[in-house]
Amino acid sequence: MTVQEREGLMAEQEQAEEGNGSGFRLAVYVAQFFFGGWFFVHGLNHWFHFFPQPPGSSPQGAALIGALIDSGMFDLIKGMEVVTGALMLANRFVPLAIVLAFPVGVGIAAFDHSTNGDWFGTGTAVVILLMLGLMSLAYLDRFLPMLVANQGRPSLAGWRQLLAGGSASGSGAMRPPAHLVAIVLGIVGPVAFTLWSSTDYGPRSRAHYERAAAMRTDTHSVLERMLASEGQSNARIVAEGDMGLVLGEDGSAELFTVENGEIAGSVELVPQGPAASDEGESD
Repeated sequence: MTVQEREGLMAEQEQAEEGNGSGFRLAVYVAQFFFGGWFFVHGLNHWFHFFPQPPGSSPQGAALIGALIDSGMFDLIKGMEVVTGALMLANRFVPLAIVLAFPVGVGIAAFDHSTNGDWFGTGTAVVILLMLGLMSLAYLDRFLPMLVANQGRPSLAGWRQLLAGGSASGSGAMRPPAHLVAIVLGIVGPVAFTLWSSTDYGPRSRAHYERAAAMRTDTHSVLERMLASEGQSNARIVAEGDMGLVLGEDGSAELFTVENGEIAGSVELVPQGPAASDEGESD
């Protein structure tokens, strides 16, 4: 077979694949750009606050989110989301982006299912895993070299190939107008879904998070609800175990004891200021 005949056969095969796999390719692009837009926008939201950060739909979820934020791990997670989402939206290094998306995506799916535990959390987890699975299947041929049982000896062949220009790229690049539309829809879709879910009629409304907050029985949350009901939301809370100290804006201080999610007792602390000391000395 001559070179021309081989090239002609390959062109015919590509045309056949183009026609037979158009529906599958469309489904993959929908998953890729929706997932990329979701990661990109929600990752940036950690720093730019386009919409409020969900506090968690259960006491366990709120505690985990708080620990991730306080430890700085959220910065790393959200940074990975931004990079992964940008690669998927740009339609560049997509197999690498899928690999990066798996740890974060599976973690979010497990979090939504185990800590939220409602239909929306479980449904979100299933959709995340389906999108990751679909994208992985679409680029499976790129991952096959990693799935061999006998990997051979270590060598610098890959490094030399990278310096020589890397592996051959695919021939199915998106046309610029279609790519631009995909980027816009990939960003608008997740944003619209997030905004809908947080409305009064959505599964993650303000009332939903208020009910979730009412379920928390830790000392800080109990005192926080008490202050909110009394209109003292600016007071400072210092909690340790079942004891909590509330410092008012007027300098007052009150020590509370919390048991089983309820306030068991309180003691008002009287500050010993300079005036009190002077008065005692004059007597």
